[in-house]
Amino acid sequence: MSSKTSTRACAGRSLSRLPRFYCETPLPYVVGSSLQLSATESKHATRILRLTDNTLVEVCDGQGHIVIGKLVTTAKAAAHIVTTTPSQQVAWEGCKWELAVACGSLQSSRADWLVEKCTELGAWSFRPILTDRSPGIGWKGVGKTNKGSGKADGHTTEQSAGRFGRWRRIADAASKQSLRAHNLILQPAITINEFTAHVAAAPSAWVGAAGGSPLRDQGLAPVVNIQPDRESEPRLLIIGPEGDFTMAELNMLTHHGAQLISLGSLRLRVETAALAMLSAAQLLI
Repeated sequence: MSSKTSTRACAGRSLSRLPRFYCETPLPYVVGSSLQLSATESKHATRILRLTDNTLVEVCDGQGHIVIGKLVTTAKAAAHIVTTTPSQQVAWEGCKWELAVACGSLQSSRADWLVEKCTELGAWSFRPILTDRSPGIGWKGVGKTNKGSGKADGHTTEQSAGRFGRWRRIADAASKQSLRAHNLILQPAITINEFTAHVAAAPSAWVGAAGGSPLRDQGLAPVVNIQPDRESEPRLLIIGPEGDFTMAELNMLTHHGAQLISLGSLRLRVETAALAMLSAAQLLI
């Protein structure tokens, strides 16, 4: 494997081997500026890592900016950073993969695990899609389904907001663990009818489905042959719900330009299929 390929799954990774901390405020460009760490990050620095004053560390804002500075602690275990370099912009390496998954009917722990692992594997963004068999976020298979609209009586705004809030925390923690400089983008859930516009506009879109082309063979051409001026645009990896997409939904996706891709002869869980496709895409492209 080439060095270029081996770094793609760690797009936006650390500039150095220094301990990294995260700050939600904009990072300063002026050397000597002070950055206050949150209580959680301060505790991690002083009590978990047991760092001492003047230790060099990195600070990242999750938007691709990194700055290096010296740690300064106080008696109450609070900590701030005095910058020793201007902030630097870390460019995203490799393809920007948007993982679009009909995951609303998954148990919370399985959906949480999916978000965590797609963050660690280097997905650019994650989008839940609402389908006939997965019509809401946190949907438990109760309530009357409005077929094809992605809406169900059992789905509420409160359920969706609660799960998205948890996913945000999980993705942020996974970004810290994997040293991502760019946080995972959590896209809003949309119906499959609405999603077809994104499929039509994307440089490429793959759907994991039985009967599709093997990824190692015919699946590469639409991605490799993308026009240079579209290389920075996100490319779609699409996985259906438990029970898969309906035939009408698959026809809708392929009609708008998606290509069916086979993930092998075995039946995979939703989260397994999503991560298998993402991993293969990262390694092959």
